[in-house]
Amino acid sequence: MSRIVRHVAGSRETGTAAPGAIAGMALALAEYARSRGLAVVSMKASRIRNSDTKHLVLRDARNRRWNIRVSDHFCPEKTGHERPHFDLVSFDGSSGFEFAIGHVSKIAAGDVPWAPPQRTPQRKKRR
Repeated sequence: MSRIVRHVAGSRETGTAAPGAIAGMALALAEYARSRGLAVVSMKASRIRNSDTKHLVLRDARNRRWNIRVSDHFCPEKTGHERPHFDLVSFDGSSGFEFAIGHVSKIAAGDVPWAPPQRTPQRKKRR
């Protein structure tokens, strides 16, 4: 069973993240991961309208996939998709980046135990 590392940063009281802040943070995290020897397999945007969430998929030297989610809100429980190994929730779009950098460094060094990601249950279709 995979264990999700979630880091929540920033404050809801200070308002929402500026437009493009989450995308910029995800792109900077992907560039950092690349500089640490991880391959960036993909960076995808959420399909939900009005969501700035970005999903990164990294591959380490052992050919293991690491799912990383960068967002300004918590992840719904039932999405039908794989759960992330690391979930960064930054309410203001800038807080928490240093923690994310540290976690990616640990992944690159092989210091984080890996497990295959689990798929969440699919949300029931509405009629």
